[in-house]
Amino acid sequence: MGLFNKKGKVIDLTERYHQQQDQLSNMRSEIAEAKSSESSPDSSSESGIFNIFGGVQPITSPSPGSGEAADPEEKKRRLGKRLLDMTNKIEDLNNQVYHLQQRIEVLERKNNSGY
Repeated sequence: MGLFNKKGKVIDLTERYHQQQDQLSNMRSEIAEAKSSESSPDSSSESGIFNIFGGVQPITSPSPGSGEAADPEEKKRRLGKRLLDMTNKIEDLNNQVYHLQQRIEVLERKNNSGY
């Protein structure tokens, strides 16, 4: 989508949007790869996305009936799901902000042109 500024030049605002979409697709593929390598039986607990935390050490819960899973693999899975959900929410909010910026620019143009 091209817009005209006051100098008569065309401003293309879709390039940034396409870059953001590429970054998001790359993030999604990295998360999917991390999940697939995490779920493989021959992978060690030191690999995947959790390696950035220095590896996940098993944590014993004080009481098994407390509602938390005592299995470290279950905790990894839940953390991965939470990270994926947060990433998706950030992506949605980022898209909303981008579209609101576009609408504001349209309104500013209309206001400046005297409609």
